Amino acid sequence: MGGSSSRNRSAPVREHRGIYRRYSRNGSSKWQATFDDKDGKAICPSLMELCTYKICQQVHQYDTFSMLPGDISQLIFDESVYSRRLTWNNLEAFRGCVLHDIDLGEYPGVDDSWMEAIFSHGSTLLSADLSGSNVTDCGLVHIKKCVNVEALNLNFCDQISDVGLDHIKGISFFSQKKKKKKLTKSDCQTDL
Repeated sequence: MGGSSSRNRSAPVREHRGIYRRYSRNGSSKWQATFDDKDGKAICPSLMELCTYKICQQVHQYDTFSMLPGDISQLIFDESVYSRRLTWNNLEAFRGCVLHDIDLGEYPGVDDSWMEAIFSHGSTLLSADLSGSNVTDCGLVHIKKCVNVEALNLNFCDQISDVGLDHIKGISFFSQKKKKKKLTKSDCQTDL
């Protein structure tokens, strides 16, 4: 299974020599099917895909995923978001996990109450998309723990003011940006 993630952050995930894996579910199938984009024939999902899918169906039953390797907990988190099964209650199960990317853009219900758990990943968190959320200046206080954040998307976070941006200034990536020019809300929305 591998203990560390060696994926290229900018490359799309491709498996089976250029074939994109897609999930689908119909009423007669208990398991998810994946299809070859070229000829539409079904191929068997991997054991990892089946396990991730099953865990996400029952994500509310787990107290923690912190004992799993980072790449596996990232898969479970991403699938929970994709399937819209992630709630504030089961977000706590991911506390202490090694998550590099948290993509909650336009995800329903994300507000300040989620921020402590999201930013509890500290130095392992590299990117977060909170666009369209109800995060306020108070929620951004917790980002100071995440010193290695390279990308932060706050598009359409209308409740964030310059006070909230002051919380971001302490992060090294944003501090370097500040040396070049003044950090503004538009920097967080477009450049990152």
